Amino acid sequence: MAPLLLSLVLAALPPDAGALQPSMRGALTAIVGLTPLIASPSAFRDPANAPRIRAALDVLSQLEHFFSKPQGATDSAIATLFARQVSRGRTEFDAKDTEAARFRLRAVTSMCFGCHVRTPTDHDVAAAAPLVESLALPPLERAAFFATTRQFDRALSEWNQALAQAPKNDVEAFEQAEALRAALVVTIQGKDDPKATIALLEKHKDRAELPGFMTRQMARWLSEAKGWQTEKFDASRKAPSELVARATALLANSGIAKSPTPDENRLVSHLRAAGYLQEALRREPQGPFRGEALLLLGTVAAATTDPSLWRLEWIFLEACIREYPKSALARQCADRLSERTWQAYTSRAGLDVPGDVGVALGELNALAR
Repeated sequence: MAPLLLSLVLAALPPDAGALQPSMRGALTAIVGLTPLIASPSAFRDPANAPRIRAALDVLSQLEHFFSKPQGATDSAIATLFARQVSRGRTEFDAKDTEAARFRLRAVTSMCFGCHVRTPTDHDVAAAAPLVESLALPPLERAAFFATTRQFDRALSEWNQALAQAPKNDVEAFEQAEALRAALVVTIQGKDDPKATIALLEKHKDRAELPGFMTRQMARWLSEAKGWQTEKFDASRKAPSELVARATALLANSGIAKSPTPDENRLVSHLRAAGYLQEALRREPQGPFRGEALLLLGTVAAATTDPSLWRLEWIFLEACIREYPKSALARQCADRLSERTWQAYTSRAGLDVPGDVGVALGELNALAR
């Protein structure tokens, strides 16, 4: 199972899910129903589930709502970013490119849960419960569903049970390694809990059956987590501007902005920074730090998400460019987007950048300058 995004990415939308208009509530209902299918590659490509998936996409593709359009934004494209991503996912799904569609939809639906369903109500969870049970998802996929819908304790419980079993072969060993990384996303970025993070790493850092690269990385992550614990930085008590300042410092120290390839040894710092930026935007969507936060979220996404979900970087950086056109900030976002786009394709056996991607990139670069 590919590692779940779990980045809980915030789209800087109004955080009060209880005050949603009917169209937004309908969209969230569609997303809740899609989530267990997105969590399972086999369920998503099963023709029996195609009508359910198409019905949900029909609802979501009509939703012109993503970032609130701030003063200075160039056009209505900000409001249609979400619908455009969903429409592209629908095109991929209809073309039977189900994995591309699943990855795209996994990214955009995670953004919705990150903001609107920070603490799912019983109603929200109940909407997907029958489908989850009928699909009989394997433990790691169940954990992915619970984590995406921000049921963190249930997700960690599922992961703990799955990780207690010795892997039978190399495939299962790598799946467990990915599950451990996903669990860290929950304890660090979701729960902001250094104690739980340390406990998780201490429990698994010496497991000989896991891939060697993972145990070596866990030793470095444990060192970072212990340093985090001594900071006693309580994000819940910090103002949004303080959260952005701490995230900025963490990313400057990790050096991620200077390289298209992030340092995996700094995962704890990267996840902390992403969480602080998301929380700052959730609390103060139009704060004076908004542009900087969009750039930093687009940058840190390279380190905190599944590489196949790199479209999240594009979404944040595109929003940055469209909201702050012809500015130094927009140029930074465009340069980062260009660098990461070329890296995303050329690093995979020298693939050419698709024509439509190149055209979109050219448009955004022109807008930035």
